[in-house]
Amino acid sequence: MPKPFFSQDALPPGFRFEPTDKEIVFQYLASKTLSHPLPALIVPEIDVFAMDPWELPGDLEQDRYFFSNEASMSQTRKSTCTGFWKSIGLSKLIICQSSMPMFGIKKTLVFNKEKSRRATRTNWFMHVYFIALAPNKPRSNQHFQRSSVRLGKWVLCHVFSKNNGIDISNNVLDRETSDVGYSFSDSESCTS
Repeated sequence: MPKPFFSQDALPPGFRFEPTDKEIVFQYLASKTLSHPLPALIVPEIDVFAMDPWELPGDLEQDRYFFSNEASMSQTRKSTCTGFWKSIGLSKLIICQSSMPMFGIKKTLVFNKEKSRRATRTNWFMHVYFIALAPNKPRSNQHFQRSSVRLGKWVLCHVFSKNNGIDISNNVLDRETSDVGYSFSDSESCTS
């Protein structure tokens, strides 16, 4: 059973929970992983990979955020009752100069419905954030893969639907995963 949390509905009018990648990694996920107090109790703990995306708590029209235990991600195909989450695109490194050697990794997944052994891609997407450590700043994709070590058992999942009537093809994620190997985020400040 998920721990109690404040939903986005509990926020005052005009306020939205729209954290940047750096805020997700260095404010929320790092705090959870290192057992520090969270900035806000708005992200619940749920086994995201055991449920279909439309069954997850929260408003289906809004972006939803969840902490999930890494053990639930150990299988290659993250299967639910009606389908599975499949990794797409390239991973993105999220770096904060003041938090080195700790950095974040963002992976993008898409939900596929499975019917009669055929998979159909849906409009449901998930960004999964991890924390890793490296002895030095990663210089290249190969250096990153050889030297990084995952930190902690928690991941933060951002689940959302792209229900805007566009064709769900490989072009949907081009703006986020267009680089070869790992892409680096900009150098803005890591704290708000």
